[in-house]
Amino acid sequence: MLSSACAVIPARHYAGPDNVITLLKKYETRTAGGLLTTPELVSKALGFGKGVTEVDGMPALEKSWCMSEKYDMNSIEQTIAEYCQRKGGSYKNKNWCTVESPGVEKPIFYAESGGSVSVINRHSRDVESLRCTGRSDPAYVYAVSGQGQDPGEWLEVAHSRLGYRARSQQLQYNKLQRELDRLELSSAQHEYEDMVHRVRSAALGADICSNSSRLGPNIYVEGQIETIKTNRLKVAVIKAGRIIAPGIFSPLSKKELPDSVWDSIGNWYICE
Repeated sequence: MLSSACAVIPARHYAGPDNVITLLKKYETRTAGGLLTTPELVSKALGFGKGVTEVDGMPALEKSWCMSEKYDMNSIEQTIAEYCQRKGGSYKNKNWCTVESPGVEKPIFYAESGGSVSVINRHSRDVESLRCTGRSDPAYVYAVSGQGQDPGEWLEVAHSRLGYRARSQQLQYNKLQRELDRLELSSAQHEYEDMVHRVRSAALGADICSNSSRLGPNIYVEGQIETIKTNRLKVAVIKAGRIIAPGIFSPLSKKELPDSVWDSIGNWYICE
């Protein structure tokens, strides 16, 4: 649920050690509303009410709570960004607050927030759902701070535990990742084209298989080629079943099993 206004808590409300951990603890207290109705397993996985206190000696916080309907996830992001700016930093590099000087970029803290299970699952396992009572929504933060810590030790933790890369490094990494993705896509395309070519060149009666035929998703099918046209073929179905696990399937009943099926050549491969 997103409120119509994005309420950001002013800095004057934050008393105590001046770091992002204190900021977020105060933020949670001030924005809390409603109760988490979460299975016990999930509560233990996230440590609700406790949260992470350090990562390799660096102050840290991992916390979930129910946020009052007066606030939304944008208010967390904005509060963190404004705090980073007050510290002379920029909150633009993959959840990192960094200070830049000519030729140098130094991390101040890492802070990630969200309300979705996908965000939470990056740090805590066995999480299926987070629900709140009333009209409040779940909120989550994960932060590690190098403020007031030994610079060398903090940089080591930032790099080794949190995957920190300076912006120039991140740009280079992104470039390399795009190239790897391109090569992977090219390889997958080549494998697909080879698979199609082998089916198209096969003799009538050849054994072919499919995991994505017109019989439906998650249906494994074995059959023999009856007819081949340009991009389609007719397959005499020998057996088929619903895929339960890799290599394991539950056979379809005779009523569910057609004698033959017309399908795209690209959905089939030569059985191994």
